[in-house]
Amino acid sequence: MNDLTGTDVTQTNLDLAAALGGSAADGAMDNVIANGTQSDDSIHVDGSRTGVDVSGLATAVSVKHADRPPGFPSTPSGARTACS
Repeated sequence: MNDLTGTDVTQTNLDLAAALGGSAADGAMDNVIANGTQSDDSIHVDGSRTGVDVSGLATAVSVKHADRPPGFPSTPSGARTACS
């Protein structure tokens, strides 16, 4: 997902469940990339066993029913963020 600054989009909801309306992940590795602006962005990432929420971009992003990568703890202790 690219920078949505200047659009009317305020919330982006991604449901990666195996079936439409389902609550179980599909077992396939999921990758979601939310690109910010060309300027310095200050974002907040809040993760749990059921998904992740990102705020601070032009649109809030909510991802549900994603599969965890190998080695990722089943009960994360706090948000994990990477900035460059």
